[in-house]
Amino acid sequence: MSHLNLTVSKRYGEKEIFRNFTFSAPKNKITCVLGASGSGKTTLLRILSGMTDFTGEITGKGTGVSVVFQEDRLVPALTVRQNLRLIAGGKKADEQINRILSYLEIEGEADRYPDRLSGGQRQRVSLARAFLYPSDLLLLDEPFHSLDLALTHRLLGVLLKLQSLTPKTVVYVTHGVDEALLAADEIVVIGGNPATVLYQTELSLPKSERTLSMPELVAVREAIVSTLTQEKGERL
Repeated sequence: MSHLNLTVSKRYGEKEIFRNFTFSAPKNKITCVLGASGSGKTTLLRILSGMTDFTGEITGKGTGVSVVFQEDRLVPALTVRQNLRLIAGGKKADEQINRILSYLEIEGEADRYPDRLSGGQRQRVSLARAFLYPSDLLLLDEPFHSLDLALTHRLLGVLLKLQSLTPKTVVYVTHGVDEALLAADEIVVIGGNPATVLYQTELSLPKSERTLSMPELVAVREAIVSTLTQEKGERL
């Protein structure tokens, strides 16, 4: 199947988040999901990850799910290598770990503990862990939320490198419009009560050539900001 597809309904008590909400993400591509706080982005990830119940159907999910959260969630008592061994088992584990750490330019940190790493280094380890795990679906929940702009852009490059090495179907929730413009194959904006897809577009520009000043991306950015602004106004 070439797409991840879902049609779901979900409520928390009296609050209805989704009612026959439909969503689609192309296989082995990056779909960025934007929306105001409380629009249902995190609930969407929780449904896809199996962390919450729902009514409806999901197809094309494949086998296994990896998740990268806002927090790195590394085990503090284990070194980087030991954290990754929890995911990459077997005789070739260290070979796989060394290769991906080298790819991420943090091979020198393999035997350090998480509290000795910078925030960017910890998130690189989180991405390494997610791509080492044998999964078809990768969920990103604002993984660069607490990082500065320059570091965020560097780590977006890391994400794209890993995606080219080991393609997964990626659903990437973010508040960062520029992050989405640089990383996404498709962008989806959700909102409303219950939530619906307010805007969706495909980006075919090669990611290695993208700059935020490109006319095509400027136009998409204006459409996204307009959609988000209108949605925020309707919520007030």
